[in-house]
Amino acid sequence: MKKTTLGIITISTLLLSPIASAHVGSFHIHNSLLDGLIHPFTGLDHLTMLMAIGVMAQHLKETKKSILMMATTIALMLSGLALGSIFSGAPSVEGLITGSLFIAAFSLWSQARTGNDIKKLLLNIASVSFILMHGWAHGAEFTSSSLTYFGMGMTCSAIIIMSMGFYLSRFVPTKLLAKVTAVCGLIVTFA
Repeated sequence: MKKTTLGIITISTLLLSPIASAHVGSFHIHNSLLDGLIHPFTGLDHLTMLMAIGVMAQHLKETKKSILMMATTIALMLSGLALGSIFSGAPSVEGLITGSLFIAAFSLWSQARTGNDIKKLLLNIASVSFILMHGWAHGAEFTSSSLTYFGMGMTCSAIIIMSMGFYLSRFVPTKLLAKVTAVCGLIVTFA
């Protein structure tokens, strides 16, 4: 399959995903494993960020480092989920989630360029760190004891989406994925 065709499929998938709405304060049902499995695929912010992290992991070129990056992402997402359920809403969590998409876009753009490995590393760390806020937003919405089941479902979906980004980056130019990530960030910003 041509890179152009895969690029169009990727862009279509991201843009046809329902637009993310503010999580904190709005009503979302998070009471089952199935909800956790479905949710990352239905929010443009989650889909874009997790896909971008998969692409970043592919650029690490070493399997151990790639797995460590994805495992750290999952750990931070679940930590954010737990912290959000304990401490409830953080007033700027949505702004941080939106900002994380732009940091991810910048990180992908730098991955496509040669040189300055320290800059790439720092951007990867920043991108993965902001996953904490993606989990926090959902933890703040919990009113029941179903946090565990939702978290398990969300973890499975996150692994699938990051793996899709990991393998997709072999066929689609990273600069194109960086641009798509930035456009998705704009869409989430103005949604």
